[in-house]
Amino acid sequence: MKNLISYLLLFYTSFVVSQQKNVYIEYGVTIYNEEKMFSEYEPLRVLMQRAIDNAPNLSFGLIINKTASKFYDKSNLAANDADYSYRGNLAFANYTGVSYQFPDAFFYSSSNMGSDILITKELTKDWVLTNETKMIDNYLCYKATNINRIEHKDLNKVFNHPVIAWYCPKLPYAFGPNTYGNLPGLILELQVRNVVYGVKKIDLNSDLTFDTAFLAKKTIITEEELNSRLQQDAENWGK
Repeated sequence: MKNLISYLLLFYTSFVVSQQKNVYIEYGVTIYNEEKMFSEYEPLRVLMQRAIDNAPNLSFGLIINKTASKFYDKSNLAANDADYSYRGNLAFANYTGVSYQFPDAFFYSSSNMGSDILITKELTKDWVLTNETKMIDNYLCYKATNINRIEHKDLNKVFNHPVIAWYCPKLPYAFGPNTYGNLPGLILELQVRNVVYGVKKIDLNSDLTFDTAFLAKKTIITEEELNSRLQQDAENWGK
C-alpha cells in the first residue's frame, strides 16, 4: 500500500508546478426524515430531528487540482471536537471524513480510527448513465444511478441504498462529494439514502489548494480491515 501512495504522490507532483488555479466547489446538505427506525425509536427520532434542523448550518468544500481532489467539512473550522451534537449531525449527514481522490483510488479518514490511519476504497463503479437532465446553478446536468451496498454482519442482512448523482459534462472533472465520483463530469448533486448534497458555489479560478505529501506517512487500511477492527472493538467493549 505504501508503494501505491508513493506512486500517486509522484503522479500528483509531476503536474502541480504547471497548475496555476484550482476549482473549488461548496456543497450544502439536506437530510430527509425517511428512515422508519428513526421515527419509531424515540431517542433516535430526537437526534434525527436535531440533525435535520441543523443541516443548513453544515457546509462542505471540494478542491480540485489537475490530478486530485480533496473533500472536507468546512463547518468544523469553528467547531469543538468535543461537541458530540455537532459530530452527530455529521454522522446523520453520512459524512465519511476528509477524503482525497486520485485517478485510481480514494483515501478517507474515520473518526473511529484516529488521525494516523486512512481508509482506502475503490472508485465508484457500475454507474448507470441516463438521458434524464435538469438544470443546477445554470449548468445542464445528467442523472446517473448506483447502489450503495452495505453488509450488516450482526443482523446477517445486506442493505442496498439507491444513489442518485447529477453530473455536468461541461465541468469535466470526475469528482464529487463524500467519496463519490468517477463520472464524465463534476457531481453537482448527490443523493444517498435520505441525504442530499447540493452545490452552493462554484469557483473555476480558485486560489484554494491542498497538500497530499502527508499521505505517505499515514497507515493505510482497506474498508474490510476497518470493518474488522470496528467489529473487534465492539466485541471487546461488550466483554
